[in-house]
Amino acid sequence: MKIVHIITRLILGGAQENTLITCKLQAERGHEVTLITGPALGPEGQLFDLTKDQKYRTIVVDEMRRAILPFKDYASYTKVKALLRELQPDIVHTHSAKAGIIGRFAAWSLKGQWQSRGEAVPALRVAGVPPALRGQDALVTQGPDARESGMGFQPMSHRQDADAIKLRGRDAHATQGQDALATVLRPVVVHSIHGLSFHPYQNPWANRLYIAIEKAAAKRTDYFISVADAMTEQCRAEGIGLDKPYVTAYSAIEEEPFLTPIPPDKLLAFRRQHNIPSDAVVLVTIARLFMLKGHEYIIESARELSRRLPHAFWLFVGNGNLADEYREQVCHLGLTDRFRFTGLVPPDQVPLTIQASDILVHCSLREGLARTLPQAMLCGRPAISFDVDGAREVVNETTGRLIEPKDVHQLVEACAELIADKSLRERLGAAGRESVRTKFAPDTMVDTIESVYRALLDGRR
Repeated sequence: MKIVHIITRLILGGAQENTLITCKLQAERGHEVTLITGPALGPEGQLFDLTKDQKYRTIVVDEMRRAILPFKDYASYTKVKALLRELQPDIVHTHSAKAGIIGRFAAWSLKGQWQSRGEAVPALRVAGVPPALRGQDALVTQGPDARESGMGFQPMSHRQDADAIKLRGRDAHATQGQDALATVLRPVVVHSIHGLSFHPYQNPWANRLYIAIEKAAAKRTDYFISVADAMTEQCRAEGIGLDKPYVTAYSAIEEEPFLTPIPPDKLLAFRRQHNIPSDAVVLVTIARLFMLKGHEYIIESARELSRRLPHAFWLFVGNGNLADEYREQVCHLGLTDRFRFTGLVPPDQVPLTIQASDILVHCSLREGLARTLPQAMLCGRPAISFDVDGAREVVNETTGRLIEPKDVHQLVEACAELIADKSLRERLGAAGRESVRTKFAPDTMVDTIESVYRALLDGRR
């Protein structure tokens, strides 16, 4: 299959890591894979280094931005559309909000303008179609030659003769009574929901606008892939894609580095590097230091916990525009000696960071399904999380503690329970590891994604 993935930017983030794992594994399985993305602007770091020496191709569209910028957005749409014309993929798979809108609108506008190389598209098997017509291949005639210059690509060969059933237009079909053989028009369009562009903390007008945009984009989507059941439920609750299929594919993690125990001397060296006592119980939070990530609730809980449990320390991993504000809050509460801010940590250092800690605390107010939760469990560490979005799909009483969002008292008590009881931490961590190993394996995710692709190309939903 020829597959094009489109994501807004390759910053340090769960959606980005998920997409890179997908591209890598699909290319290794023999598919022709291209990744289109924007520049990695901002303080969150970048993942472009992980695209080097891979079997897939990476193309940067400089105009693609996360923010709403009408002129750049239109230029980005134009370039993405031109790239898709040149690449002529079977599948366009979009990720993240902005790329999801631009990519789906661009891909849908090109539906039916090409077929896969040398192949006819199997017609949809519709109940009631006479056996003589079942399995008959339908070919869509080649659309207008719309190749764009200056994009740095050699035009790919077009499908020539359509000697079988010639169909024109996006809705062309052959009928038998009330039934129809519906052709599969390439590219088919798949969108992954890693998180939602709308949420209850938005301005109401912005919330309604984003929901309306997502509804429009859903009409230009053949299939949705959610990173958590909660994402599907929230989209359907807002009337998004009610006539479209959804499936959950949990966001893959390269598991081996997390499952492999790191030698004790390296764990102690990490603690020494960050001036953390060897006998401390470390509560680690791995998240961008941005609004709605919930660090302020952790800081507030630490005021009480630090008095009750003098051996508790907190480790904030990540960067963002609230870093200075959080440092000031910690200083104001007199907790500077109990908090450590690491800044950005490369992805390959995340297993060390978690294994050098004892408890993962995640207090984001909006999240698809935070990758740090299963990452911590793979390391055998319990997780404490606000009960938002997909968190309850991995965190429960046997793997950690799930608490009401913004409830600092519950947060204090959950942390205190785990800080005080090492054997409980070990039991929860072991149960968590077993619960996520298969669910978050790369092959599990990519198998699900490819089954969606094949169903669409075979005319099944």
